[in-house]
Amino acid sequence: MATQNVYFDESGNTGNDLLNEEQSVFTYAAIAINEDLAKKIVDTIKDNYNIQLKELKYSKLKKHLKGKAAILDILKKIKDCSAVVCFNKRYALCAKFFEYIFEPCFSEYSSLFYMAGFHHYIANTLYNIYFQDDTHSDLLKEFWCLMKSPDKMIQAEQYFNKYKLLPKKIDMRSFEKLLRVFITKNKSTIWEELESVSGTEDIEKYTLDLTISSLILLCSEMSNRYKKINVIYDESKIINEHADILNKFTGKTLTFKNLNSLASRKLETINISKDSLVAQESKFSYSIQLADILAGATADAYKNKDDDKNDMFLFLVQHHMLVNVVGPEIHKNWIVDRFSQIYANLFFLIVNNVFQNKPIMNKEVYRHLSILIQISNYYYT
Repeated sequence: MATQNVYFDESGNTGNDLLNEEQSVFTYAAIAINEDLAKKIVDTIKDNYNIQLKELKYSKLKKHLKGKAAILDILKKIKDCSAVVCFNKRYALCAKFFEYIFEPCFSEYSSLFYMAGFHHYIANTLYNIYFQDDTHSDLLKEFWCLMKSPDKMIQAEQYFNKYKLLPKKIDMRSFEKLLRVFITKNKSTIWEELESVSGTEDIEKYTLDLTISSLILLCSEMSNRYKKINVIYDESKIINEHADILNKFTGKTLTFKNLNSLASRKLETINISKDSLVAQESKFSYSIQLADILAGATADAYKNKDDDKNDMFLFLVQHHMLVNVVGPEIHKNWIVDRFSQIYANLFFLIVNNVFQNKPIMNKEVYRHLSILIQISNYYYT
């Protein structure tokens, strides 16, 4: 089986700082190409647009009209061999909240909740409340401060101290009050989860970073296209620190169900050659330079996606280069919006159970999950 070299680069990486105001979008790009062809593309672009740069960089090309034309030309040349993922960082923070606050509390049944899209409901509601309306509390920002701290348990103690008092009865109309009850009643379980990712080692400092999840998403995408791949990435401390974990993905074919996809039914494959995770500086790789162009162009295209004159975002979507968007847009006119009341009822049932010191799962919760799973199957199969 021939092995395809795939080159990776990112744009907008701020590590754990998902609330960075200057860089609100993170993108990670992959391009399946050989260096000879990449060099030919780069040399042709430089000649055609009279570009004097030693190394092609999106941040430099976008400053000038001829550079912008060169960017579009590059994207046209690589459209059939590339893929990119895009994260709205604020929405990603909401998704991380679900991962560390909710998922541990029903880990035994987590697949059902994912298949029902409950994670999307929680993330979408959090985003709409805490980033669209300034009148609400800093609950999500406090979670962010907690998760980006190396030693999380000191911050966690302060975090949980704010949720000592429970109301005499719960209010179905207030998502935030229900959320506070859920946190308070599940404190010990959440505490154990946070303790498992607390520490001063570098790998524990990257709890909110999006690099590794993006790399795995793209490795899956490229494995599905090319069967077997080598991974060559732009020099990254974060990837280097996770090398032991990532090496477990190499030298074998892994197939698994992606519960985070909207459909929650998509089978993913990762097939990375053994010992093929290689770091390389972009100045020595024409292919990584092309990946840099795609990552940067995608970040700007996403930021300006609502501009009628923005053809770049449409181009990326139409040519199937943008393979995954993690942001509130994925819910527009889909099941989380259309069936929000069923999700709200499910959330109330869950909180009501824990409020009464009962197990989260009962017949009514299961019935709501079953309805939402059926709806999900209908819309996404």
